[in-house]
Amino acid sequence: MKIGCEQWGVPNDSDQEIADMKAAILSVSNITSIDARFILAIIMQESVGCVRVITTAWSHANPGLMQSFNGTGTCNGNAANIAIPGVDASAQVWTPCPADRIEQQVLDGTNGTVWGPGLRQDMEIASQNATSDAQAYYRTARIYNGGRFIVSDLSQPCCTTSYVSDIANRLMGWVHAPRNYVCDVWIEGHRVWPLRSFVSLAEDTRSLVLSALGTKIPDEIAMIAMR
Repeated sequence: MKIGCEQWGVPNDSDQEIADMKAAILSVSNITSIDARFILAIIMQESVGCVRVITTAWSHANPGLMQSFNGTGTCNGNAANIAIPGVDASAQVWTPCPADRIEQQVLDGTNGTVWGPGLRQDMEIASQNATSDAQAYYRTARIYNGGRFIVSDLSQPCCTTSYVSDIANRLMGWVHAPRNYVCDVWIEGHRVWPLRSFVSLAEDTRSLVLSALGTKIPDEIAMIAMR
């Protein structure tokens, strides 16, 4: 987090801002019943934890730590339209980013906005007919990124095909891994398959691995062979 803002040409997070972000995640997790670790994984995926991340835009604005659905929480008024190269760099940037603005960023992404859903609403959809909590969380990640999920393939229908695998990597501890990293999954001493590819497996087969990932038991699962 202390170097994540450099790519946008704004000051990196301070220790106080990181502490405020942690407090915000725990508070919003308590309000929404979304696991704080999952919120953090989404934040790292969407903004690398930069409290001054720019707003991206396509059909609507995606501001803040979680690139929310047209939310109000942001500490950087500058935007980059996905269809137009370059960044509008004339708007205000807040340094430091106030604690209430940090919490609003997390709240927008997790609890949703008046314009669209957040993780809480996505989880309600993802939990329907899910056979495990882990399965519901990974489906939620796909919905958050692409608006919906396909049972047979969590890399589809859009938008970042590796999104679910990226989140799984982060939840397993590879917080600094670049997106699209492949990690081999080992269960009870046997190599199962590269983590990136399990999202293309049949639902009943994949649910076994997702359930195992959810247990986070080191003796049963080891992430090795980064390649």
